[in-house]
Amino acid sequence: MSKLIDRKTKRIQYQSHLNKILKVKSELKLNPSSSPYRSVNRKKEMLNEVKLTEIERENRILFQKMSDIMKSKTNIEKETSLMSTRSLKSGCKMRDSKKW
Repeated sequence: MSKLIDRKTKRIQYQSHLNKILKVKSELKLNPSSSPYRSVNRKKEMLNEVKLTEIERENRILFQKMSDIMKSKTNIEKETSLMSTRSLKSGCKMRDSKKW
């Protein structure tokens, strides 16, 4: 009989302990606007944003330069293709003809 009473009292104590744990409130005030770390994070975010805008600007400049190069290359390729219609072996043929 004492074992049953002991178990029952332990269960009641445990239940009261759980209830106390659930009712506990924090002592710390966690207001994000008053946190000093928030301003540090803002500074990092601003610096990161400035870096990203600088990178984007440089990428735009590089892209423009590359597109200009590609446009000029196509013009150069057209001109060279029109000019180089002679045979690749023409130099060899000329040397052979000079030997005879």
